[in-house]
Amino acid sequence: MSNEKDYAKNIELSSVIFIYCKNKYLFLKRASHKRIDPNKLNGVGGRLEEGENFLQGAIRETEEETGYVITPENIFFSGIIELNGGYEHNHIIGLFKAEVFDFDIPKKDTTDDGELIWIDKEEIMNFENEIVDDVKYYFKDIMEGNIINFVNAKLDDNQKVYEITMDKLTV
Repeated sequence: MSNEKDYAKNIELSSVIFIYCKNKYLFLKRASHKRIDPNKLNGVGGRLEEGENFLQGAIRETEEETGYVITPENIFFSGIIELNGGYEHNHIIGLFKAEVFDFDIPKKDTTDDGELIWIDKEEIMNFENEIVDDVKYYFKDIMEGNIINFVNAKLDDNQKVYEITMDKLTV
């Protein structure tokens, strides 16, 4: 029973949202000084605040990091991923996708977390070495938008996936 308590204490809850406009997706290239995933591309997101659910966290993080104001009506739930190992804490992340209608990011292209970059959806996998490792496994499903992923990934000390299980629901 103590292992369950230790496990629960070691979990960080986050939301990540993949924002798109026409045929491009907005990625955050994390700053080189960041402890987690420096110089890697990921969606917009971050830790949940106390009392927040995954959806509320995605909406807040989107506005804080980009200035885009999105509502639950603009968001598609894409799944839940659990990351074990590789980081100081294990992570459970709510994954979302949202459409915006303007490439002009309301806030600057550069934030404290890094640089916001629009990437054509046909080119995203060409950035394979720069994308956060777990994203490579489910991003195509997120782009297609008709699959909800439930993912458990085990990471090594370099944040590389060495074992992954994925269950999918078609909606």
